Amino acid sequence: MSARKKTLKLSKSILSKISQLSDAPSRKRFLAHNRRLSSPEIVEHLAIKAREQIRIEPRRALNLAEFALLLSLRLRKPEIRALALRAKANALYASGKNKEAVAFDDRAANIFENNGSHAELAKTLRSSIQPLILLGEYDRALVAADRARSIFEQMKDEHQLARLEINVGNIYHRQDRFDEALSCYEGAYEKLLHFRDVEGIAAALSNIAMCLITMNNFRRALETYQRAREYCEQHGMPVLTAQADYNIAYLYYLRGDYERGIDMLLAAREACRKYDDAYRFALCHLDLSDIYI
Repeated sequence: MSARKKTLKLSKSILSKISQLSDAPSRKRFLAHNRRLSSPEIVEHLAIKAREQIRIEPRRALNLAEFALLLSLRLRKPEIRALALRAKANALYASGKNKEAVAFDDRAANIFENNGSHAELAKTLRSSIQPLILLGEYDRALVAADRARSIFEQMKDEHQLARLEINVGNIYHRQDRFDEALSCYEGAYEKLLHFRDVEGIAAALSNIAMCLITMNNFRRALETYQRAREYCEQHGMPVLTAQADYNIAYLYYLRGDYERGIDMLLAAREACRKYDDAYRFALCHLDLSDIYI
């Protein structure tokens, strides 16, 4: 999508109000009193803010994305609608609704492809990989990764290629190809440091640690998770901080330190409940039941 020299932005007050609109009637009422919001630039701004909010509170991210989608449908601009669809897909994935996330990513990808928006198509393919992995659809995830890589390589976009490596590493990890996964994560981490990509660096560190656990390198895994947690906390990412807490708790459980593992899992469970991380909330219950047994 072509960059605009002037982008309309919403005040923090308006963004806060929109992020609390949790149903269609309330969104329509709000829009009826704020018709000036109906512009492509506002949809783009909401999509960006929805993505940022995912790291803080996924429920509010979904509300922002839903409002962006409502605006986009009224504007009748396909590519703007696709941005909103992808924003909603990302928020759904963050809320553990992977099947729905893939469906919205597919709709966005079709629009971008039909419009010849290759860069946005590749970004959408990349964002679809993780929910596909969690649905066990590894073949589709690999196809999406290959298509995205081809486009990013043609564009010579090293930043997006580095982010893509994290997703590819996740596919390998789920297929028990741990050496390949670790290589992807470490390579991505080194490249993302250059781009100062806060979200990408946090994800790479967490995934490196996760992979080290499966390779039985517990000492290095714990050190890496602690680095990831500190990094996430410093950069205001409470959702990723909670995920790191869960993983550290899980590591203590694996090492047989059950008392410490239980305490940390209970704390992580409440953090996951607070931030609507349904996937890890369920994992906390599963791991606690294993320890109690």
